[in-house]
Amino acid sequence: MKHIGLLILLLLATCGVVHLITQVLLGTNGRDTFQFVQWQYNNQQHAAHLFDNTFYTWGTDFAIAAVTGVESYWLSQINSTPLAKFSALFLAIYSLSTVVAGVLHVQHEHQHYSTNSLNRTGFKCWWWLVVTLTSITGSAQGMIASNILRLSEKDVAATATAMTTTTTKTTTKTTTKTTTRKTTLFVLPNWFWLAHAIIISLGVGFGWFSCNRPASDIFVAGITQSLCTFYLHFALYMTRTRWNKIQFYYVVVFAISLTTIAPTLFFYPTLIQLTNLSLGHVNLILHTFIFFSWGTQGWSLYKIVELEDTKKSR
Repeated sequence: MKHIGLLILLLLATCGVVHLITQVLLGTNGRDTFQFVQWQYNNQQHAAHLFDNTFYTWGTDFAIAAVTGVESYWLSQINSTPLAKFSALFLAIYSLSTVVAGVLHVQHEHQHYSTNSLNRTGFKCWWWLVVTLTSITGSAQGMIASNILRLSEKDVAATATAMTTTTTKTTTKTTTKTTTRKTTLFVLPNWFWLAHAIIISLGVGFGWFSCNRPASDIFVAGITQSLCTFYLHFALYMTRTRWNKIQFYYVVVFAISLTTIAPTLFFYPTLIQLTNLSLGHVNLILHTFIFFSWGTQGWSLYKIVELEDTKKSR
């Protein structure tokens, strides 16, 4: 029951964080950019101002998809441990979300002064998939964090067992009493993150993240990952002593890369509201940040898992 209560608390806190950032911290620019419409796009606004179909957008989408897809494949080839599986899944979600987004950008038509193409059921269904995939990467991060913490639990069980031996002076018997030191790691079960992903997906479907600018949905989805990312940072910190020197370097790189995407949340409304840049050029700038952030996450995570597999094979 405590996990169910924690899940509810996490979801409520996530909603609070979304509102705080988009409607309060980002000020007027945030409120003008993140206008929640529940899948009902404004027919009075030029579609080109809402959803871009230039090479700057879909070309960088496909570049991100290619890099994260390759990294996911690399991770899937290492071994069959839960950490490797969930890490591969994490990168695969990144890749699939940007592939689908890229295809939608390529196929989008905005020649006419309307948003009829955005209000089509087909577009909404495919964009739901993109936003959902982006949102549940937070759930995947939670699974990675839980499995990193489990690695440390196994280490404690194997090497940090307190032994108390009492020798009774008898002719035939030595009594040994073993007590295991309890760990203080806060490990959440995988079902917790699966339930989190399902509820988030339903929330996307109900239009809770839907903004008049479809790209804004992605940034809202990114905000929903924030508490899961904090949990992953917590896991990396709590297990800092278990990594060897080389692994620790990649752990630090991974931790930093998880936060390098954050500035885009503040750049996006500023570039949209206060500059004359086209939507394609705005996306080019933001996607460049995402390319290096996600790419570095995948590369460092791959090295961590690869070195972990090497340690076990010795």
